[in-house]
Formats: sequence, C-alpha cells, structure tokens
Amino acid sequence: MNRHIIYIFSCIMLCLASCQEERIELGALQLKVSRNSNTVLTKATPEEIAAAQRQIAIKITNAQENVVFESDDWTAIKEDILLAPGAYTIDAFSALTDGTTAGFDLPYYVGKKEITITGNSIQPVEVECVLANVKVTIQYSEAVKKNFTATRTNVSNSSGEIWFERDETRSAYFVAENLALSLALTNTDGASFTLPGTVENVLPREHYRITYDIKTTGSGDFEIILDQSTKEYKVNIKVPIFQEDKLKISAVNSWATFANITFSTTEDTDAAAALMYRAAGNAEWLPTGVATQVGDGLTYTTNVKGLTPNQAYEYQLISGEACSDIKEAKTEATTQVGNSSFDDWHKAGKHVFPASGTTYGDNTYWWDSSNIGANTLSGKNPTNEEGTTVIKGKAAKLACTSVFGVFAAGSIYTGRFTQVTSDLKGAELKFGRPFDTRPTQLKGHFKYNPGKITHTRKDFIHEGDQDSCAIYIMLTDWDTPFPVNTSTGNFVQLTDPGIIAYGEISKAKCSTPMEAYEAFTVELTYRSLTRKPTHVLIVASASKYGDFFTGSTSSVLLLDEFELLYGDPVMDAAYSKQ
Repeated sequence: MNRHIIYIFSCIMLCLASCQEERIELGALQLKVSRNSNTVLTKATPEEIAAAQRQIAIKITNAQENVVFESDDWTAIKEDILLAPGAYTIDAFSALTDGTTAGFDLPYYVGKKEITITGNSIQPVEVECVLANVKVTIQYSEAVKKNFTATRTNVSNSSGEIWFERDETRSAYFVAENLALSLALTNTDGASFTLPGTVENVLPREHYRITYDIKTTGSGDFEIILDQSTKEYKVNIKVPIFQEDKLKISAVNSWATFANITFSTTEDTDAAAALMYRAAGNAEWLPTGVATQVGDGLTYTTNVKGLTPNQAYEYQLISGEACSDIKEAKTEATTQVGNSSFDDWHKAGKHVFPASGTTYGDNTYWWDSSNIGANTLSGKNPTNEEGTTVIKGKAAKLACTSVFGVFAAGSIYTGRFTQVTSDLKGAELKFGRPFDTRPTQLKGHFKYNPGKITHTRKDFIHEGDQDSCAIYIMLTDWDTPFPVNTSTGNFVQLTDPGIIAYGEISKAKCSTPMEAYEAFTVELTYRSLTRKPTHVLIVASASKYGDFFTGSTSSVLLLDEFELLYGDPVMDAAYSKQ
C-alpha cells in the first residue's frame, strides 16, 4: 500500500506595527511532500504515484473552525503561508475523488495534523497521508484462460461495482468494507457459469491480489494469504471443472411460488448427491430437500417451495467434489386478468362493454359479453354495470332478457364477440385471451337470484324449472382463441385436448337464491403440470344453458372482485396417469 508524508515547516517570523504600536508576530508555513518507503506506495506504479501527488489538496482551519487557507493542488503553492499564532488543524486529502465511489486508478488519501503556531520560532510539522480505501487487482491463470473462453469478474460493495475483463491489468479502489466477487465463465463447450465469493474484514490500505486458478474437481477453494511486510493479500480462488457427464439437471419446471427440478446422477455420485438453489445474484446456496426417485434409474425429482414470483433462481447439483453446471430458471409472474374488479365500463353507440375507454379504443380489453348480439335489433344490454349493490367500486350485472321472443342470457367472458350469424339465429365468438402463467384458483364474489325457466330448447329442462348460473375457468394451449358458433353448436368441450386446467363453481351454489354477496373459490385441476398455457378463458352466465337459448328472463347474477391465486396445483384425477 502507498502513503504520502507531507512535511510542513514553520519558519520566518514577521513583525507588523499597529496604530497603537502593538506587534503581532506571524509564522510562515512552508509545504513539502515526500513518501515514506515503509508504506504501500512503494509498490505503486509511477502513474499511480503521479496521480496521487497531483490530487493532494490542503485545508487549514483555526481553533474557531474557520478555514484560513485552502488549495486544491499542493504543488501550486509557490509562496509561504502566513499564519497568526494559535492552534490549527491541517487536512490533506485527495481532491479528484471523495473516496466513496469505486473506480480504476483512483486512490483516495487522507491525513490530519493538529499544530500550534508560536511567534518567533521555527517549528517543523509532519502530516502523514495514508490510503483510505482498499485496492483490488484481478488475475486469471493460464489454465483458466485455456479452459474458459470468456472470463470476467464483478467486484462490488456500497461504493459501486467494477468489472475486470479477461486482460484487465489496472487496479481498482473501493470503500474499505467487505467485497462481493462474482466470476462469470464460459467454457469451451459454450456453457456459462457464475462463481461467487466474498472477501471479509477488509480494512483501509489493504491490497487484494485475487488470482483465479483451476481445480480439477469440486465446487472451488477460497484461500487468503497475508504478506505481513507489505499488507498485501494474495487471494487464491480455485475454479472447478464442472462434471456434467456425471451430474446433470435435466429440467426445471418453475411455477410462481415453487419449482419442480428433475436431475440425474451416476452410481458413484448418487449417494452423496445434493441439489442446491439460490436466488440469482445471491452468494448463499440453500438445500432443496428430499428428492423422489423416478423409476428404477438414477433420475430424481424434487420440489422447491416458497419461491418469489417473477424471480430468477439458480440450481446446482453437488456430490462430493463433483458438481453439475448451474441451471437458471425464472419463476412465473402472478398475472391477473385485466378489469377483474369490474370497475371499468364503456358505452360505444348502444353497446355496453366491460372495459375502460382506453382499452376499448386500442382493442386490448379482456372481457366481452352477449350485448352486441342482444341489442343488434333492440336497445337491450343484458350485461351492464352495477353501481349500488357492490363489494367495492362497481360490479357486473348479468340480467337475462328476451329479444323478439328469443332468449338472451346475461353473460360475460374473456374473449371477443365476433358477429351475429348470417341466419340471425346465433352468434360467433372468440373464447379466450392470451395468457402464459399458471394460477391455481379463481376467487371472487357473486350474488345470484334465479328465476323459473321461461324459454327452453333442451329436453331435460322444462318451463317452470329453477334456473341455474355458471362460473368456470380454463387454461388452454390453443394456438388461437376458440371459435364458438351458437347457431351450428360449436362449443368448447371438456374433452378438448387443448385444455390444461379447468375449474367451475359448485353445483350446490348455482341455483340457490341469495340475499347478499357470497365469496367463492374455484379450484383449478390440472391435467398436465408441465404444459404452459397460451390462453385463459373465464365465463359467467346468469343462465347456465344460455348458449342454447334456454333460461329464465328473471335470472340476475352479480359479479365483483375476481382474483387469480397462485399456489400448489391439484391434479385432475381423471388425467393423473397421463
């Protein structure tokens, strides 16, 4: 480490006469800068020494803490500094940086000295300037460069971060506190890894020469050796050669709050194999827990729960001194369906839409209804906003009606109304909106008052029977929204192979009159835990068989405050063996 010694000599006493013939004897400070050969500056480069000398500033304050002299460059002081007798504090410090920001070739030196100037005397004064931050140099061995085509190290603490590229020779300076290291590697096969590390108990004036070298097996060694004579630390970090042939993470199935990991071992690594994980960027690895064997081989699966949604995680399999590559996977976001509070409504002409004016205008709204079909030849909107009987804000009111003798159910769904069929006997719809995350429940509030069936086209439902409502949700991996045609009878069937998960409100709650809102929760049962959805379909109707022009013109369904929940999935028993 390097430090400067500033010698300040007090000399030359001058006399001045006052109007009352009193004499004030002044002292003259004469500044000189030199180096102490015992400090760390003895190993500094000429460029570093020159920079340090150029940037030393001087500030002198008196006993009343008033600044009586200052200069940004001590070398620019060409004349003596005249001071009245008294106590002073001399501060010497780097002028080009305040020492709080990390940077290459930017050391920060400080020194302080308390002095007393007396009249008619020569008083030599010494101020010692020392390095106030820590110096870091990164080197890569030839073995590392041979086995890895790309290497770069990030060193950071509260003063900032510095990247040391593969051939970087400069030193960087940081605030004197713990240093976080992150080595980014790309091997000759093109696989990328990160190797973290921490240098602790860092003090000012210390120089850490960090060298990365190769270790043939294992997860890496970290060794610090102190050279007491120079206050230099040689940090030797051994980089493992990853053994992907023996230990392999084959798949990470990340949901919003958990991940399912599949990995494989060999007979000589199986007994001690442990799967570890961490949030990307963290230094500490955590164990994933007990794994379950798949079949009779050396393949296993395990679940990691309690993960943060929309967060990148890293996974690594370790067995003794062998380890797999690091596999990164990001958890899913807890995405919500737009306007699921049903607070936004917009009227375009005579048609009412469950959408804001903005989303309607740019065609990004989530929900549509049967309104366009019902009011094509009338002014009726079976689905409308409700502003009085609500949980919060506004709600959706689905009220069944009749248009020229044809039953029109109040309904709402994620998708689009396309057009009335050419025979004017039905409608064409697009069921589903783009969606790529996997919720596990739909919750909300509803209030239902069913009427007696007034219109029917079904043999098993007769006039006078009690009507019932429907609320259901499905996740699908359709390429496009499903094309419904009520005239030709083209509807989504529960046997559709594109359905990944499905759930509906219980039949017991579908036909009972209600005096107030009730909360409901629909559980999604999954047919596959690995397929990712492309669309979400949520449908609600005041008459369950409204698609078949069957129901009661007295039935009214209120909906409010829908929300998707993300937890542990439930498998559909009928598909559990698929």
